[in-house]
Amino acid sequence: MDTAETIVLRKKVGRPVKTRPVGSLTVILPIDIIDRIRSEAANDNIPYSSLTQRYIEAYLSTEKI
Repeated sequence: MDTAETIVLRKKVGRPVKTRPVGSLTVILPIDIIDRIRSEAANDNIPYSSLTQRYIEAYLSTEKI
């Protein structure tokens, strides 16, 4: 069941999203990105949470905050 926040974010992003814990944070990612990370983690035998954290860190390092 979707929460109100998930529904609003889906409309903003334009595709289905899910929340995922990453360290002490909870991030919201599009489902297709989650599937890509999960597939890459399985192929490279890397823990899913570690690879998710790397993706988030890489994204944040390129963003101007």
